Formats: sequence, C-alpha cells, structure tokens
Amino acid sequence: MDFITLYVPTSIQITDGQFFKLCQINELIKIERNADGSLRLKPLLGGISGNINAGLTT
Repeated sequence: MDFITLYVPTSIQITDGQFFKLCQINELIKIERNADGSLRLKPLLGGISGNINAGLTT
C-alpha cells in the first residue's frame, strides 16, 4: 500500500496534543510523525485487501 508524505514547514510546530487530535479526527488514516516533522499518511486496509490479508493470516 502506498503512502503520502506531507512535509510541514519548520515554522509550524505540532504539539503532541494537536497530533493526537489530528489522529482522532482522521481515524481512517494511519498517521505517523517522523523525526524531521513530516507526516506520513497511509489509508487503512479495507474491503478486498482486508479480506485477502485475513485469509493469509488464517
């Protein structure tokens, strides 16, 4: 699955609380914060992909 990297200007500082709220509001997207301040966005698996992965797991 592909992901999107969102580069945030260094002038914008996102606190841990703001990042947590961002993740809560966008619960269908896996969001990771990198050491350089960029955000990595990855949609959660679902539908056919999720069924295939569940079959592989079992």
